[in-house]
Amino acid sequence: MRTSIPVLVLLVVLVLLGVLILPPASAHGQSEVSEDMQTYAARAVEWLAAQQVPNAIEPDPYPTRRHLPIGYQIPRRSEEFRYIGRRSYTYDAAIAAVAFSAAGEYGRAENILLALGRLTDESGQLWFAYNTNNAWPNEEDSGGAVVRTGTVAWAGYAGTFYLRMTADRPVAPADRRIRDRILDLARRTARYVTDRQITDSGDPRYGLATGGHGSYELEVNEEGDVVEVYDPAELSWTSVEHNIDAYFL
Repeated sequence: MRTSIPVLVLLVVLVLLGVLILPPASAHGQSEVSEDMQTYAARAVEWLAAQQVPNAIEPDPYPTRRHLPIGYQIPRRSEEFRYIGRRSYTYDAAIAAVAFSAAGEYGRAENILLALGRLTDESGQLWFAYNTNNAWPNEEDSGGAVVRTGTVAWAGYAGTFYLRMTADRPVAPADRRIRDRILDLARRTARYVTDRQITDSGDPRYGLATGGHGSYELEVNEEGDVVEVYDPAELSWTSVEHNIDAYFL
């Protein structure tokens, strides 16, 4: 059995926000429902925390990937483990940071957001996923890796969500440095998105951001087999999902 971060995180966020906006307990058992929701949220947050490296899955992560959450919980005996068993997906990391912020686990949210900040460059680019046990992908070795605008936007949104959730907290000098680094992450990811917005008013895609870069095409090789071929080029298409993500960032 495999368990993935996206489903659990989205449930956590909905549960936590539901708990926050529920009216006071009534005679119809509202308090019992709210308590159950809080218990579930606490357990789910605990599971998310256990996915952050270093952990039992990857006790010695590559330094720049420390505190990223592994995206799937896969038995080591499964064939898929060698491919994605130690991989952190940027989208997963971003919504995990949102969930931790919503739960008041600000230190864990900060650790994820600071890790994403280490991994982005001046253009705001973030790869779709990162191995936690080695340095792939990176600027020198990125064969097969892709960048998606929506994923980058989620990372920036997670940063702004954290900053808003913590806006009323007292800020010590050390906290100010952390907040500045997270704000820098949000600004750089926003730059990546806006750099891909179509500015030609005559283009039907005007105002939308293109999808990122890196893709796979199906081709028939000399032996007659259908194979996937990686193309690192910029993408010209625009995605509704990516642009909704960009809107909220």
